[in-house]
Amino acid sequence: MSGIKLPQTEMRAEKPEPTRTQALFARGAGIEKIIYDAIGRAITRRPWKAPDAQGFYYHSQSLAVLFIFIVLSALEIVIIDLIVHQWLWVRIPLLVIGIWGLVWMTGLLCAHFMRPHTVGSEGVRVRDGLDMDAHVTWDDVYSVALNSRSYEPKTPSIIDDQGGRALVMGISDHTNIEIVLERPTTVTLPGLAPKGGEQVVDRIYLWTDTPKEFLVAVGEHIGSPEQSVAAKKARAQAVQDKERRERMAQYSNNGPAIEVSGLVKRFRDTTALAGIDFTVAPGAVLGLLGPNGSGKTTTVRILATLLKADEGAARICGYDVSRDASTVRQLIGLTGQYASVDKDLTGHQNLTMIGRLLGMSRKQAKSRATELLEDAGLADAATKPAKGYSGGMRRRLDLAASVMGEAAVVFLDEPTTGLDPARRGETWAMVRRLAAQGSTVLLTTQYLEEADHLANDIIVIDAGSIVARGTPDDLKRRLGSQTLDVRLHDPHRLAEAAARVESIIGVTPVMDAPTGRLSAAVTAGEVMPAIVRSLDEAGIDVSELSLRLPSLDDVFLTLTGHPASAATPTTTAETTAA
Repeated sequence: MSGIKLPQTEMRAEKPEPTRTQALFARGAGIEKIIYDAIGRAITRRPWKAPDAQGFYYHSQSLAVLFIFIVLSALEIVIIDLIVHQWLWVRIPLLVIGIWGLVWMTGLLCAHFMRPHTVGSEGVRVRDGLDMDAHVTWDDVYSVALNSRSYEPKTPSIIDDQGGRALVMGISDHTNIEIVLERPTTVTLPGLAPKGGEQVVDRIYLWTDTPKEFLVAVGEHIGSPEQSVAAKKARAQAVQDKERRERMAQYSNNGPAIEVSGLVKRFRDTTALAGIDFTVAPGAVLGLLGPNGSGKTTTVRILATLLKADEGAARICGYDVSRDASTVRQLIGLTGQYASVDKDLTGHQNLTMIGRLLGMSRKQAKSRATELLEDAGLADAATKPAKGYSGGMRRRLDLAASVMGEAAVVFLDEPTTGLDPARRGETWAMVRRLAAQGSTVLLTTQYLEEADHLANDIIVIDAGSIVARGTPDDLKRRLGSQTLDVRLHDPHRLAEAAARVESIIGVTPVMDAPTGRLSAAVTAGEVMPAIVRSLDEAGIDVSELSLRLPSLDDVFLTLTGHPASAATPTTTAETTAA
């Protein structure tokens, strides 16, 4: 048998680091190559930048000085040659040295002119001297702006400032452009570490003779500084939202996010829920619409495991709210009707505390708190005690607290009750953001406008029973194309006016006795003159007569017989349960 040959491992000796002398000679050779390359490019008129890039020069005064030196060197060669022309053995070495120096400085001049900072489709290329060439793509650039600063020394160097590690590119001690990078980026500086070699930087400061033109060129690729920052934030937010939607989708177990079947809840002789059924798809916003005491809060409390149903079943992401209550609590967030934040803590401290209670590390909790405060529009008030917040600010802080743990399902129980229209709009923006990030939202509200703006689907609940469900447009279509509103001077004649209107349109109007108002769905506006004549013949004075598109208020009034703000007999029982 022949012996088995084992594979021999190739031993490679590690390449030793060059000494400073070797590095200096290598750098000199590299500079010389660039100089001769510059002369060649100048002769052939080949540019040293991409075809679509614009060049921006730095310190033209230094180039003027260099040009003067070239002229003086040429004169020096001529003068020396006139003096020593008779001594050939002296003349030849001096001419060689002089001409070589002249060629060197000429190449240096060509290199400075042909190696400017450039702005093009490939990004920004920053140069300083002969062998410094840092390139960053547009994906790496966060913003570019004017920023005049002074630095020492006057050569490319790395400094640490408040913004992080920065690369300073200045032939003199001034810079006027600041490039903030999207992420830490590696650049290579001439020489050896620690001052040279590969360095990781967060921003770049440079000088150009035409800073405004530089910004204009940058703006053609990423917009103005404000647009650039906004676009970067939007892209980063889109990436975060996509990642979060993917995480949220994993919680649904390929089924509905919320599933309610035959839910019944009684408080003594009062039935708060009379067997309701509904499902909510993952990532949807369901509006649970009803007046005070209709059963909205009872439904939310059962789904949030705070109350047990007498009959029926409810599941969150496939988990039963009774048997798997502990698991359900890890998947949900809840904002009640009243803000529950610690008024003595700042907004940031409130959210950080909740994050820590949820098991986050201190760093994770602080980062998540900062993110949510910015989403809630509370970044400026993050370090102020919550007791100094307005009602709207406390509601938004409470909403941020409910999603601190990235809840898959969020319950919002009348989150805008008592807020002015401007504060309600800010809260609506947060709800839309939750939906965009993949959370399923169940929103209870008395405001028809709120459900219309936010909800994909609406369930109308009254006296513990579901009286209608569908999209906002589906519910509006039930009333016809237009809605007739009539308001009387004398509410006591409302029944007589309703009878006359019904005889014309063929539909029984809905009457609101306290306001002396009646409403009805009509299919055409031609009935208006006939209604006016009929009421006028009967001597019924009208203070308001209008024809408009239907709203969810009309839907609710038609389905329940009373406006959405009216209370039902279950109000006391439900409030007691809450």
